[in-house]
Amino acid sequence: SWVFDRLRQDPSSGYDGVAEVLLWEVQWVIVSVGAAMVLPAFIDLKVPKFWETMALHTSRYAYSWYLTHILVGTAILLVADPITSVLQATGLAGGWLLLSFGWAALVFYRFEQPILRMRDSKIPDR
Repeated sequence: SWVFDRLRQDPSSGYDGVAEVLLWEVQWVIVSVGAAMVLPAFIDLKVPKFWETMALHTSRYAYSWYLTHILVGTAILLVADPITSVLQATGLAGGWLLLSFGWAALVFYRFEQPILRMRDSKIPDR
């Protein structure tokens, strides 16, 4: 990403490449885990209520999360420039996860769900 290219070019940033792995590559791992959690077979397993609820919400917000997670991650990187430590990068990755999931929930309830309701009212039996 261009943000990491800027960090690499600035010797005073203290950039060592760890932040790139933690903040950029971890996003794909988290999204992959989220995608795995929406498998219908997971819902049928006997799991604690917490995991069942997490799988339900992840599957509900998955499309919104898919559309917005890179936007939220890029915004965090722009605000946090420059990243100077592994601890800061780890905190930013955690913040990215919470903010991107929260933003996806907001997009789902304020945008996606009303459109789905409108579609279902116009075409009740699909």
